[in-house]
Amino acid sequence: MIPIAQEFIKELDKDKKTIILPAPIVTEMLAPVDNEQRRNEIITDFNLSFRIAAFDARAAAISGKIWNERRNDWKEYYSEGSETLRNRFKYDLLIPGCALASKVECLYTGDGKLFKLAKNYLKAENIFDSPDRRKSFQPSLFY
Repeated sequence: MIPIAQEFIKELDKDKKTIILPAPIVTEMLAPVDNEQRRNEIITDFNLSFRIAAFDARAAAISGKIWNERRNDWKEYYSEGSETLRNRFKYDLLIPGCALASKVECLYTGDGKLFKLAKNYLKAENIFDSPDRRKSFQPSLFY
C-alpha cells in the first residue's frame, strides 16, 4: 500500500495540488514515535511537503455537527461491535471536520471506514479502491 500512496502523492504533486493533512492524522502518525528528535524531524518534513490543517473552532463545530447527525451510526461504520470503537468513530470524524473547514476539493483516504463516513459530507475517494491506480502500479519482483 505504501508504494501506491507514494505514487498517488507524486500524481497530486505533478498536478500542482496542495496536499492538506488534518492535524488528527498527524497525531496518529506521530503517536507511535517515541523519540522527540524523530517527531520533530517528521513535523519538519510534513511542513515542507504538506499544509497541516489545524483542528480549530470551525473544524470542531463541523465535527460536532457530524457527530450529532451520525452519533448512532458508529456501529455501522465500526461493525466489530466494541464500545471502545465509539471513541475511534469520534476521533475519525475530526478528519472530515478539518477537511470541510479547510474547504478541500476531495478527501483522499486509504481507510474504508473513514471513506464511508466522509463521503456523506464531501467528495471523498479511497485511493486503494481505484482499479486504475492499482493496475498502473506494478511493483518490481526483483531487488
